[in-house]
Formats: sequence, C-alpha cells, structure tokens
Amino acid sequence: MKLFLCSHFSSVGSLIKEEIENKKVAFIPTASLREGYTGYVGSARKLFKKMGAIVTEIDISAEAYSTIQPLFEDADVIYFTAEILFSL
Repeated sequence: MKLFLCSHFSSVGSLIKEEIENKKVAFIPTASLREGYTGYVGSARKLFKKMGAIVTEIDISAEAYSTIQPLFEDADVIYFTAEILFSL
C-alpha cells in the first residue's frame, strides 16, 4: 500500500501522474462539504480527470455502507478531502 499526503493536491498531484493515469479514484469530498470555500476540491477533481483518472465521487456521510464498500474495494486510489481545524 502506498500513502500520499498533501495539503493542496492540485499543486503537487502531477508529481504522481503515473500512479493516477487510467486508475479508478474514489473521490470523497465529505470533509469539505461543511466549508464555505471548496475551490481546492474542484481543482483536485479537475486534475484527476486531466490525468486520465476514472473518478467516482461519493459522500460517505450520506451513503449506506453497502454502497461505500464495493466502491472502496474496486478503487485503485481513495482520495479524501480534509478539513483543517485550528484556533488562534
């Protein structure tokens, strides 16, 4: 298993193009659904498609386990958006 962590996928995703090209991506935007600004989610989605990935988007907070499980099992890549919480 490989793990790739980043804070802004559209800025660095092209570095792993060969790992993404023609792969099935489960795109999970759940954490970003509660944020006001979601531009980075759209830019990541766009880059995956530009790199030739087959993107299936699913909101795991609203779907049944029976729907989520087969998607995860079939995916080559599972992409989660992350919500960053901090206080000053």
